[in-house]
Amino acid sequence: MEIFQTPYPQTLPPQPPQPTPPPKHSRKKLIIALAIVIVVVLALILVIFSSAIFGKPTKPNIINSAINHLFPLGGGDSKILESDINYLANEIGAYSLHTNPLNGEKPEIEVVVSDTGQYFDVTVERNVPYTSERKADSPDLRIVVDKDTLVNILTSKSMNKDVLDYYKEGKVVVVVLKSFDVLFLKGYKEIYNSLNQVPVPAGILVSIGKIFPTSQQGFYL
Repeated sequence: MEIFQTPYPQTLPPQPPQPTPPPKHSRKKLIIALAIVIVVVLALILVIFSSAIFGKPTKPNIINSAINHLFPLGGGDSKILESDINYLANEIGAYSLHTNPLNGEKPEIEVVVSDTGQYFDVTVERNVPYTSERKADSPDLRIVVDKDTLVNILTSKSMNKDVLDYYKEGKVVVVVLKSFDVLFLKGYKEIYNSLNQVPVPAGILVSIGKIFPTSQQGFYL
C-alpha cells in the first residue's frame, strides 16, 4: 500500500507570544483620565474666550465713602470699614472674577490691615464683590497693608497706579494661597490687566507664571 507523503511538516512552527490585553480596570482608568483632560481643556477654552464671546462684565457702581468717615470734620481716628474694602476690591477688578468652572468654587480674597489687626473677607458672586469683616475661610490671595497706606490708596485719584507703587515699595504685600491654575480659572488675570492697564494675550494657554510671576516676598504685580 502506497503511503502519500506531504512535502510540508504536519506541525506548525512556534508562534510569537501575543501581547496580553490590558486589564479592564487599566482601560477604565485611562478613559477616566482622558475624560478629565477633556473637561479641563474645555474649561480653559471657556475661560479664555468667554470675555470675547460674552463681553467683559459690567462694573458695579460701588460708591467710595472713605473720605467721609476717614477724615471726619471733628478730627479723630476712624477705622477701616467693610464698604472701604468692597470699593477697593471693585476698583482693582474683582468684579471680573467668577467661580471656578471645574468645581463651582467662588473667588475669595482676604485683606489684612496689619497695624489694626482687622481682617476682611471679599467674595465675588455674579460679578459683584461682597465684603465682611472677618477672616476668610479659604482665600485665593491674601493682601496685607497698613492703615495709612490703605487710606492713601482709598483717597487716591489714581488708585491702580498707587497700588502698584506701594507694592514695589513693599507696603502692599500679596500672598498667593492657591495654585496658579485655580487663579487662572477664576479670572485673576483680569485683575492683573486692570492694575497694569496692559492686556495679557491669551494665546493657546499663556503660562500662569508669566501672568502671576512669584518671588520670595510673595506676589509680583
